[in-house]
Amino acid sequence: PSGDQVKAQEASSGLKSTFQVKVQNDGSSARSYIVKAEESSESGWTIAYKVGSSDVTSQITSSSGRKTGGLAAGGKEVMTIEMTPGSSATGSNATKSVTIKVYNEASDTTVRDSVKAITSASSSALRASALETDSQEDSVQGDLTLASVTASPNPVKVGGVVNFQYVVSNVGDRTEKNVTVRLTANGRVLGSSTISSLAPGASCTGTIQAHVAADSQPGSVYVTAEVSPVTGEVKTSDNRATVKLTVE
Repeated sequence: PSGDQVKAQEASSGLKSTFQVKVQNDGSSARSYIVKAEESSESGWTIAYKVGSSDVTSQITSSSGRKTGGLAAGGKEVMTIEMTPGSSATGSNATKSVTIKVYNEASDTTVRDSVKAITSASSSALRASALETDSQEDSVQGDLTLASVTASPNPVKVGGVVNFQYVVSNVGDRTEKNVTVRLTANGRVLGSSTISSLAPGASCTGTIQAHVAADSQPGSVYVTAEVSPVTGEVKTSDNRATVKLTVE
C-alpha cells in the first residue's frame, strides 16, 4: 500500500493510537470478504482489532483470516486497529506497522486491496496529540454509514411478518446520539428505530419488523433502510442500503 492507503501516528508508552479501516463492497450484489492482518516483527507492542465492541484479534491474525459480515452493494464494515507501545518499544522496536489485506475468499491468493497503519512510540506524542486536538476542534465531523440490510424470511407469504436487520457504523470523529433509522418501500414508511448512542468506530445491529398486508400482490418489493444524516455530515450517499423482498 502507498499514498492515502498508508496512515501514521505517534503514541506515548502505554497510550494507544487508533486507526479505522473500512471494507467496502463496490460490487453490484451482496457478498462477504476475507480480511487478514500482517504485523511487523517489532516487540513491546500490544495490537488489538475490533469490529464494533467485538474483539476480532484472534480471527484476523490467523492464517485463515476473518470473514466479514454480508455486505450489501455499496455497504461497509468498519474495523478499528489499536496499537499500544509498551516501555520496551524503543530503539529498533520504536515503530510498528500493521498491513490489512482483503481477499475475495479464503482460497484467494490475490490481494484485492490493502492499507497500512504505522505507529511510532514517542515521549512527546501525548503533548503533540493534545495540541492537534485543540487546533482542530472545529473540524470534528459526523459520518454515519448504513453498511447493510437483510430481510428474513425472504421470500415471505402475503400477510406474513418480515424482520429487517440493519447495521449502522459510525465512521466519524464523535459520538452520535439518538440516531434514527427508517425503513421505506415505494415512498411509504414501514417503520423506524432509534439508536441511543454510537461511539466513533462502533457499529450497531438493529431490527425493524414490518407486516405484509393481506391484500398485497405477489412479486418483488425493494425496501430501503436509511440512517438520518447527522450534524456536519457531508457524504450521505452511503447512508442507505436496499434489499429485494419477494412476496409470494
